[in-house]
Amino acid sequence: MCPLTGTRLLRADRCSQASGVRARTRVNKGEDAAVSGLNEDDAAGTTPERAAQPSGGQRTKPIEPEGLTRGKGFLPYNPTREGAKISDASLGDAARADAAVVEHIIANQMQQPHQDREQHPFSYIFVGRRTYYLLSSIKDILRLRATCTWLRGLLGAAQLRDRLRHSLGSQEGLRRAVNGQQVQLLRFDDDQFGVHDLLAAVCVMEEGEWVEMGEVIELAAQCGNCELPVILTADDINTHANKTAYVSAPRVLAQLKMVGRHVRFSDDSCLQLFQHGNDWRAITDEPGFRVEVDPPLPAGHLYQQYRQPHDPPVRERIYYSPANARWMSTGGPGYTEASVSSFAKFMVLDHFNKTHQINDQSIILNRYVGGGRLDGLLTESPHTPVAGCTTTLGWGVDVRFLVLTGSNHSFAAWIDIRRSGNNNVGVRVRTTEAAVCGSGPFKHRFPVTTQLARVALRAVAPYAFDGQV
Repeated sequence: MCPLTGTRLLRADRCSQASGVRARTRVNKGEDAAVSGLNEDDAAGTTPERAAQPSGGQRTKPIEPEGLTRGKGFLPYNPTREGAKISDASLGDAARADAAVVEHIIANQMQQPHQDREQHPFSYIFVGRRTYYLLSSIKDILRLRATCTWLRGLLGAAQLRDRLRHSLGSQEGLRRAVNGQQVQLLRFDDDQFGVHDLLAAVCVMEEGEWVEMGEVIELAAQCGNCELPVILTADDINTHANKTAYVSAPRVLAQLKMVGRHVRFSDDSCLQLFQHGNDWRAITDEPGFRVEVDPPLPAGHLYQQYRQPHDPPVRERIYYSPANARWMSTGGPGYTEASVSSFAKFMVLDHFNKTHQINDQSIILNRYVGGGRLDGLLTESPHTPVAGCTTTLGWGVDVRFLVLTGSNHSFAAWIDIRRSGNNNVGVRVRTTEAAVCGSGPFKHRFPVTTQLARVALRAVAPYAFDGQV
């Protein structure tokens, strides 16, 4: 078995008998530093630190690469030696024999003239679509690039680009079915990416799911704030200094830092995030636009009870002023949203509501009518999907928005449900659907919106649309 990937290789004795050569792994104490993310200048020659190292043939500990955690941006490893380097300390006798076979193959390939060299069958393990299953994570790729310089050519830009597109296509949260066809919500401008940018893009795509961010993108596109697919550039990825910076923030916040720059509003602003240490700001880099991520909340608070570490609650004081045609900040403690993604969706919806002609219908109902449907919507986890809705968002604890439309619709519609005291709940249905007639009840003028709302409201729908009391 290959000690790096677990792949079955040719028997060591057969390869040795055929070639008459047995390679042996060569490791010195300096290699542990070599795979830890050195600068390219260090890789080009001997550093003072390496010159000062003892030469007693000491073995290294098993290599655990940190290739995306050091240096400028998401830089990969820069080993200092040619050829594969595998630590004896991490291998048993059988594995060392297999490692010898691997290095013998590499040595023979490196000795042949480039123009006459034929790829060894072993190389085909690392290219093509089989790589997607053989190498289960970005760490596997980095480990191979760090320990096997020969394989670095087989895991170069072309292979990383294929890997990125495969990983992107595997993110179900970034795909939508529109008129029977699959539509991608996001892609990378990877034709312009070098190896470093490709490694970074693979990392951010494989570090976790993009379900919440997919909902943000879909809503923003529906409200006219971006075009599909959103195309991330190298500049977007490099808003994070390195992998450590990327994974240190809640995942959805880290994703929004890259994507938010593409969600544009009518005042030429965008949903851009600005980071100052642990302090975050949104839209405008001013103190009044601070976004407090994961604020302290009482133990019984709904958002604390259902807090998600990857998409935690936020508190902010940002609102769009149609009178001033720009974003502003309000006084007081501000508003608390159920999550980072709820915050992003509320910014999009608030701007859309205040800059478009909206038709609506509202009613006050007891929270327990229709079998307590309204009470359930306000007290369940704000992250619970609602049948008939493309997404939901929790705002200010007492308010929940149910978005009814998505990529398949030519208009936007949503339901605003909020507590109004004395066990009453306000239910307001809003839509930009074109009216099919000039007058009459809401359900007759906006039939598609009404049908969508009935699915979401269930037993409450007759109270909201049909006059049931």
